[in-house]
Amino acid sequence: MENNNADMGLNPMEVPQGGSSGYIDCRDVASKLYDFLDGELTDDKREAIKRHLDHCAPCIEVFEFEADLKKLVANKCQEKVPETLRQRIASVISIEASVISMEKDSKRFSTDTSPDLDIN
Repeated sequence: MENNNADMGLNPMEVPQGGSSGYIDCRDVASKLYDFLDGELTDDKREAIKRHLDHCAPCIEVFEFEADLKKLVANKCQEKVPETLRQRIASVISIEASVISMEKDSKRFSTDTSPDLDIN
């Protein structure tokens, strides 16, 4: 069963996209809203959505709500990592890097320094 724009609470308004690509409707805007907010669209698609939002009150309401929600989540989810935890993690990473380096050196030493024995 196909969802239509009315089922989604959206107006089926279509706004010219520009060029030869036709129209962008509310469903297209809704499906690309997070990509739009995250700046992950091509310039053409971004401009088409901007034009649609300029002419479609229901979509701009959804857009503004989602943009505000995204800002709220970003602002509230900024816990600072305690400095002692940062130091412990850096220490473990440093130790692990040293171990890996020593293992590489050991392998290189064991293969590079083995004497050539001529049994003949």
